[in-house]
Amino acid sequence: MPAGEATTVPADAGANGVGAARSWLDALAKPTAFVALLGYPLTLTSPGATVAMILVGLYGLALALRDGLPEDLRRVHRSMLACYLLVVVVDVLNGSIVASLLSTGVNYLPLLALAPYANALRRLPLSSQTLDRAMVATVLIAAVMSGFDVVVAGEIRPGGLNLGSVPYSFVTAVWGTFLLSRGLRATKPDWLLMVAAAVALATVVSGQSKIALLAMLVGYVVVGVQWAYENHRMRAFAWTTLVVGGVTVGIFALVARERIRDLVFQIEKFVFEDNLYGGTFGDRYELVTSGLRAFADNWLLGYGFQGRMEAVIARLKHTDIGVQTLGHLHNDYITHMVSFGVFGLVFLVAYIALTYRLVVRSGDVAYQRASVALLSMLVIYMAAEVAFNMDPITSLVTLAFGMALSRAPADRTAAADGAVDGKSTKPD
Repeated sequence: MPAGEATTVPADAGANGVGAARSWLDALAKPTAFVALLGYPLTLTSPGATVAMILVGLYGLALALRDGLPEDLRRVHRSMLACYLLVVVVDVLNGSIVASLLSTGVNYLPLLALAPYANALRRLPLSSQTLDRAMVATVLIAAVMSGFDVVVAGEIRPGGLNLGSVPYSFVTAVWGTFLLSRGLRATKPDWLLMVAAAVALATVVSGQSKIALLAMLVGYVVVGVQWAYENHRMRAFAWTTLVVGGVTVGIFALVARERIRDLVFQIEKFVFEDNLYGGTFGDRYELVTSGLRAFADNWLLGYGFQGRMEAVIARLKHTDIGVQTLGHLHNDYITHMVSFGVFGLVFLVAYIALTYRLVVRSGDVAYQRASVALLSMLVIYMAAEVAFNMDPITSLVTLAFGMALSRAPADRTAAADGAVDGKSTKPD
């Protein structure tokens, strides 16, 4: 063989496997981006968003195995892994390893999906403006679905596909909060996003969920306070909040007057006659008080997730209001306290604190504001409903926080045309 031909073998011939993997993953970028966008409207269903989260997360995991995770996302993974192991280990100590892994081990996996999901979004060809359009489309779909349920189907409290009115309203509230934050700019607001946020608010009002509306109003206020402080608009914000808040509460009081009247009746009966009815107040009061008694009896490790309902039902004082037929405790603080004892409270505090520390580093200031608001919304929502162990909420939270964490901290100083406050990171 002539000497010159000896150099024709490619220098990277031993890396053909790596090259094939790189080509294979790159080819999946566009279909994965489509799945990621589809995940937004799928949050209005159960378990549609969970499937999208898994597929996008697996793509992000494959990228991480090939290229490694950036340092900020490694921090996300370590934080969520610590939270995950805390509840899983305590649950295993409470009962069967297999049963615990199939329940708690599976239900809390979205914690571990957060870092790879954010990694996928960071690498996919998706700009902030594209994600804005996905959120706008989701809110409009929610409004159309609610309108159809109320006007055509005659539903009093509209919901999603295989999704109750309360989590459905909370999902809409979260996307409305992110749209509000994205629409608030330092100079001229993005009116399309602001109108979409108003549509989301109207949709939640039509759902008549008191806890979802309260969480949404708090979320909007938290976003507004941060924006007003950053831009020295506190007085304008205060007046706007009074007007919009007053109108919203007034309309809700009119739309949900029967539910509000029923709640007031239940509370009056309990306070003045010591008569506990079922329903919104009675059921939750009985679950909370019975749950606290169960926690006091076994405060260290709790009873395990599988044994939480049995522990609470065994300590009911009012057995005539139908609490025994409920499938969950309608309070995530009580759920974690009864299931995992004091470690359940440690988990919730750690999750909120660690997530806050992570999202405030987001490279997009609008996502940062909305993520802080979402944490406050979760704190409120968990007082009357379940966020963890509930696929519509856990997938929603992964999508929302993943979107914020996909914007690397170093990008905060980068300006782009059309950026929110000049700090959004991905161009169109």
